[in-house]
Amino acid sequence: MKLPLLLPWVAGVVPVVSLWYLGTWVFSPDIIPWLPHVLAKLGVDLLSPETWTDLVLTVGRTLAGFLLAFGLGLPLGVWMGRSRRADGSMFLPVILLQACPPLFWVIPLILVLGTDGQAPLAVVFLVVFPLVVLNVRDSRRAIPESAFDLFAVYAASRRLVWSELLLPALTPALRASLVLGLVLGLKSSVIGEWFGSHSGLGRAIYRLYGIFDMPGFFALVFLFLVVAAAIGLGAQAVADRFLPERRQGNGAGFQPRERVELPPAQMTFQGVTFSWGRKNLLKDFYLSIGPGETVVLVGPSGCGKTTLARLALGLLAPRVGLVCSPRRPAVLFQEDGLLNHRTVLANVLLPAREQKRDGAIAQARELIFLVGLAGEEETYPPQLSGGMKKRVALARALMQEPDFFVLDEPFQSLDEASRGQLWDLVFQVLHAKGIGALIITHYPAELSQRPVQKVLPFPRY
Repeated sequence: MKLPLLLPWVAGVVPVVSLWYLGTWVFSPDIIPWLPHVLAKLGVDLLSPETWTDLVLTVGRTLAGFLLAFGLGLPLGVWMGRSRRADGSMFLPVILLQACPPLFWVIPLILVLGTDGQAPLAVVFLVVFPLVVLNVRDSRRAIPESAFDLFAVYAASRRLVWSELLLPALTPALRASLVLGLVLGLKSSVIGEWFGSHSGLGRAIYRLYGIFDMPGFFALVFLFLVVAAAIGLGAQAVADRFLPERRQGNGAGFQPRERVELPPAQMTFQGVTFSWGRKNLLKDFYLSIGPGETVVLVGPSGCGKTTLARLALGLLAPRVGLVCSPRRPAVLFQEDGLLNHRTVLANVLLPAREQKRDGAIAQARELIFLVGLAGEEETYPPQLSGGMKKRVALARALMQEPDFFVLDEPFQSLDEASRGQLWDLVFQVLHAKGIGALIITHYPAELSQRPVQKVLPFPRY
């Protein structure tokens, strides 16, 4: 290790050693022994098989309790993040479990489980479990519903939803739960052993404290801190290896299959009625858009335009009536829905992963060039401007090789000039492919000079 790399370690150790010696001088060596005496005692303890037995028991209980908490906490956190009803019924018990100090659990656990070693394992579980549940819950709640809609359109398989949407969104929570959970679990295991076990590192520390063997006490405390540091660093390494924040490769991972092109489709609403609770959004609604036709729907915020877009895509079913959705639609929502852990090229390839098409990578590169992002194939979305992200979303939509287009206020967050450039590109594609489109917008005036067949107000009830 080079000298510059050692400096931060030295800078951290020197104050600790200085404070130690100051404490020894102020409080007497009987309370805080001289540091060389503690290190000498630690060397003797490391030669004792009993020390290693206690250490293995403590680490084993920590790992067992952590794995049990992680295995049960992950699905519960996902369920609570997905279901409001589940969240309402489980949130308070989990919060109370997290707020309860481990000391409150030890005595009942000793009475129930005895002192053979199960009580410390249970303490680890009870400390780590709410941490995992709440971290995962919050990460799952942060995934917008539009992201699931995009996957339903472009990559509906459960495997892709888990690997490309849920797992990346949960990765920060899983990393935090892994590192913090193991360190907290080790600390909780020692607390549980101190009060409720005949064995383990915590019990050994308790015995030395009971006979006021302070060099031995601090020697085992040093050993605990070293083990905690090793577990923390090891957990971080495992997180970096198996839970990376970004994925390598283009994300293709499919077997070639002959490409199947669909002819332009017609989209129709026949007597459709739909409501959320008591609020009617559509009532006996009719609309037909044929191949090559573009219909613009205009309405204020909150009137149900996005719901109508989801009905058109087949993501919602009407209460009454019939919606004839296209077989392979493409969609541009207000949110880009890009995968931040994947490159531009991998984002554009998402529909091809579902369709398993041959020659997809070359086709994706052509589309990236078409939307004006040549040279950005290996860039990640957080490094792009808002307009560039919209272009990536458009290239991904074209990668779908759609038979119909649904655009739900896709460019409203951009300036007027950028919106105009992207609308020009959209209409160029619609004309070239001869496919129909349903456009929902707040700004119908900016489409007035473009080939639109109908401009309709959203129906009000």
